[in-house]
Amino acid sequence: MLEKNKSRYRGLHCILTIIVGVLFLAACSEIGKIPNEGENPPDNSIGKSKIVEDKDALVEVSIREGKAYISFNKAAWNRVYDYEAYISEYTPDSQIHEEEMLINTEGYIVDALIGTLEGYSYGSEMLTPSIAMLGKDGRVEILTDIIPMTFSDQDQEEYGYVDKDTYHGAFVVPWIEGVEALSSGKDKRGRETILAKDQDKINHDIAAAVSISYMDLGSWVHVIEAGEDYSNYSLIMNLGSDGSVTLNMGYSLSESDYSYSGSYKISTDITRAKRGGEGVIELDLKRDYAVFDDEPDKIKATYTIGSGFDYNGRYIQMEYQEGDSLPGNQNSLYFQIDWMQDEFEDYGENEEGTLTEDELYTYLLDSLPQVRTYVNMGMRFMGEEPVEIEGMVCQQVALGTESPEKFTREFFYAVANNGNIYEYDAVNDEWALVYILGAFG
Repeated sequence: MLEKNKSRYRGLHCILTIIVGVLFLAACSEIGKIPNEGENPPDNSIGKSKIVEDKDALVEVSIREGKAYISFNKAAWNRVYDYEAYISEYTPDSQIHEEEMLINTEGYIVDALIGTLEGYSYGSEMLTPSIAMLGKDGRVEILTDIIPMTFSDQDQEEYGYVDKDTYHGAFVVPWIEGVEALSSGKDKRGRETILAKDQDKINHDIAAAVSISYMDLGSWVHVIEAGEDYSNYSLIMNLGSDGSVTLNMGYSLSESDYSYSGSYKISTDITRAKRGGEGVIELDLKRDYAVFDDEPDKIKATYTIGSGFDYNGRYIQMEYQEGDSLPGNQNSLYFQIDWMQDEFEDYGENEEGTLTEDELYTYLLDSLPQVRTYVNMGMRFMGEEPVEIEGMVCQQVALGTESPEKFTREFFYAVANNGNIYEYDAVNDEWALVYILGAFG
């Protein structure tokens, strides 16, 4: 009888083991799975919230019901960077805000990774973290050079519009779609970055994609030879949303000596660029028109590509990598944007055709990373009188530091009705265009 009971026990134990194993495998298959449209995200962590943290415990991100929340560990920031002592040089009596804040993402977030984009940390003094957030639509949103929000005791009394509930500055990473997983990695220079693996198992370098995030569709001009009265001999490149491109060389589109058309492709595959942290643009062109017969009929060229903004506004930097050279044997190119967008609807307009105070501050926070950095350091906005720039009446805002005695204006920004943003250049006593509302805006 004892032997029979042992046999029954062994049989029952085997059956239970199989059932538990099947349930475990089924549960594991749901972890990290991106839900289909209309489905709820999987419950893959304690408390129906997925929580991720960086290696120094500086930042914690929690994902709940498709939204991402961020919180800062005050003790860790002071331990690693002595942050409150550092920030006191700029904004005395400020303290790190530790309460959880909603990150202003666009999509339904299902996963996140806190890593490092070395080229996008807060200066050389701090290797600050960046957060990549994966949406269920396969797009990635990014927060770079993250530093804590800081507030003084009298902030809320003096500046009622200070938003302590939202962390601004996230944007959709361009040129990368269909992402299934995020991971940390290194580029060819050995610098830390974040990788986004798509459905074709290609690892995209998010730092490379961020480096071309200032690039818009439309017309760009590279000056080959500067002339008098703004009559420059130039290379004019026009990028279409359908992957088409035209390239003209001459004094203007109507006075071109050479005209090419064809297609372009942008790649952020980490294996493509010879140097790390850059994207790659492939151009396949045929010659449509030429005054002289000293340029090739067809061009297949590969250049590295990056973008940014400086005192001239937005720019694209391209360096020859392989294949043919572009017309005029141009191997190093600096393109400036040559177009304007007339619509400004993202943040709404009031009856007078201008943004409300809160909309204006939010627009600056979302459009200019340096503004978000200054505000997180403790600087505050102050509304100023409208100013006329290039024939447009613009809303003016000062950004500065406050003390019990006064508000010290450090920077001035002006927002035009078409969405362009200007920064005042005190050295040259002029307004410099620093942001153009673009096709990816």
